Amino acid sequence: TMAETDNNYDSVLKQVNTVQEAEELTGVIERVQESAYKTAISDQRSVSSEQTGKPASSGGAGYGEAKWEGVIRQALVGVTDAKEYLQGLAAKLKNLPVVKLTVAIYPNEEMIESVAGYVKQTLGAPLRQGFEGQAVVDIEVRANVLGGAMVEFGGKYGDFTVKKKFNEVWREEKTRITI
Repeated sequence: TMAETDNNYDSVLKQVNTVQEAEELTGVIERVQESAYKTAISDQRSVSSEQTGKPASSGGAGYGEAKWEGVIRQALVGVTDAKEYLQGLAAKLKNLPVVKLTVAIYPNEEMIESVAGYVKQTLGAPLRQGFEGQAVVDIEVRANVLGGAMVEFGGKYGDFTVKKKFNEVWREEKTRITI
């Protein structure tokens, strides 16, 4: 049923925290779809991989891509129409709401999970219908941020940086400072 498919999408989408992860997963979906297409053509023509000289796997998948291949395999368990499921999942990924986060240094995996969890929990209700509790974080690194973060979502902007706070204090206190 459609509700079961949406729940199955949710189980995958909840694991996607960043735009980069969404792109990796989309790439894996495209490769799986392409592989399935090639397999169907190959089966029709009875061409084996030995005859084509191409390896069964393209190899070279990065750690993130290998993770997503496992996620896709798990998600496809019990799915009757894999092609339809993968197309639907790709469409959901493409339309996930994006929260832009600008920071001074690239955060580690634990921090990314923490920020993404906060974004999903806090912004879950106001997100687009059909994407409740789902969003991805687009991380930009800028050295001039100094500390803290700038957050952009849905046309709104929040500056929670040390630089902003420093400038506010400087404007208020500079007349009191004498040399």
